[in-house]
Amino acid sequence: MTNKQARPQVKREKTVRAAQAAEELKDAENEVTHIPPVATAVMKLYGSGGAIKWESVDDVCALLEELQLGEYEDTFRKHDVDMQLFLALSKTDLVDALGVNKLAARRVIMDLKAYLVQLQNKNVQSLPEDGRLLTLFDNMRQTLTWFRLSVILLQYAIYTISLVPLYSRRSLAVALGTIAVVYSALVSLYTTYRYTKIVRMVENMHEDYRPDKLSLLIPSMLMLIIAMLVLVWVAHGSADDAERMPDSDTREYADGRASGRNFIEPLVFLVLSVA
Repeated sequence: MTNKQARPQVKREKTVRAAQAAEELKDAENEVTHIPPVATAVMKLYGSGGAIKWESVDDVCALLEELQLGEYEDTFRKHDVDMQLFLALSKTDLVDALGVNKLAARRVIMDLKAYLVQLQNKNVQSLPEDGRLLTLFDNMRQTLTWFRLSVILLQYAIYTISLVPLYSRRSLAVALGTIAVVYSALVSLYTTYRYTKIVRMVENMHEDYRPDKLSLLIPSMLMLIIAMLVLVWVAHGSADDAERMPDSDTREYADGRASGRNFIEPLVFLVLSVA
């Protein structure tokens, strides 16, 4: 084989080796990226090898500080939570005794406990943090309730606008329907914003989740009052309108009263479910 024939083969081998090296480097970077934060904190404080002493309260507080949980340091010191006591903590202890009410912070502490137990090769069973799932389920339930309110508002808009041919006060019906459409759009936008905000809040250890039942109850009650007033207006339409109605419109008038009652029922159940 001549030198000219060998050169392309050498170049191909170099290219293959370079691609393999780049792939190995990428895999190594991915492995580093997926190191849990609790493991990173432990390795930073104690190193990746050798025996680690789990003794004092200072060790616990140092780990909390490294995990950006320094706000609980005073509470842990007050209760003399050393490493032995830390490894025996439960979620109930964190909430009731140590005041760790934030879901994300509690989850990080439980992950740290599980990692330390794993390092010590202790066969200790610890329950997973279920507060995050429960909060996300509650967030989804309230989001669906908000969307139900938005749909009911659209039903209200369609219902009031359909009254235009039956009554002389057409401008009022159109105004109420338009307001309901705008109200429904605002509720939908707020619902989307609220859902994404709560999802981020659950993952943030420095924020706490609070259901907004009151803010949902107020617009629901307001909508229920307005809807009941409109239903009364439909049920007791003006005498002049009733006299001018032909037979076909009279049937539409009766259908309007029935649809009004059908509209009120889901709104009442919505208010009761929120309350």
